[in-house]
Amino acid sequence: MEAARPQGAALMEQHMMLSSEPDWGKDCKAVLKETGNPSQLEIDTYAQEDLKKGLRLFETDGNIGLTNAWSIIQTDFRCCGVSNYTDWFEVFNTTQVPDSCCREYSASCGLHSPDTWWKDACYERVKMWLQDNLLAVGIFALCTALVQVVGLTFAMTMYCQAVKADTYYA
Repeated sequence: MEAARPQGAALMEQHMMLSSEPDWGKDCKAVLKETGNPSQLEIDTYAQEDLKKGLRLFETDGNIGLTNAWSIIQTDFRCCGVSNYTDWFEVFNTTQVPDSCCREYSASCGLHSPDTWWKDACYERVKMWLQDNLLAVGIFALCTALVQVVGLTFAMTMYCQAVKADTYYA
C-alpha cells in the first residue's frame, strides 16, 4: 500500500510539470522572445557576456576608470576575471592576468604561474556581496534619490522666487 503524500507535495509536483525550463540549446534571445520573461540564468549569461566584452577594454586608451574598477574589484573581492582567471587569456592573447589577480602583489606577478593567482570568479563574488548587502544598497539608493528630489525642489523654489521678484521689480 502506498503512503499518502501531503497535498503540498502533489501541488509542487504538478507545478514542476507545468513549468518546464526552456531549451538551453536555443539562442538565449529566441528563448526570451518565446517566454517573454528572462530567467536568472539568462540574465547571468547576458551580464557575463557584457562584462567579458568590457575586459577587452582593460588598459586601453581612455578607459582608465574601467581599468581601475577591475583592479579594485579583483583586489578587494580576491577574485580574477568574470568566470575565472582564464578570461584574461583572451584579452592578453597569452597566459597572463593583471597584477590585481595575484594573491601577493608584486610587479609583473600576473606573468607567473596560475598557482599565485586568485581562482574565484568575480561575477559570483560580487553577485553574492550584492545579495548579502541588498538592504544596505537599497537604502543608500533611496537616500540618494531623496537628496536629489529635495535638491531639485529647493532649486525650483529658489528659481520661482527669483522670477517672481524680477517680475515685481520690472
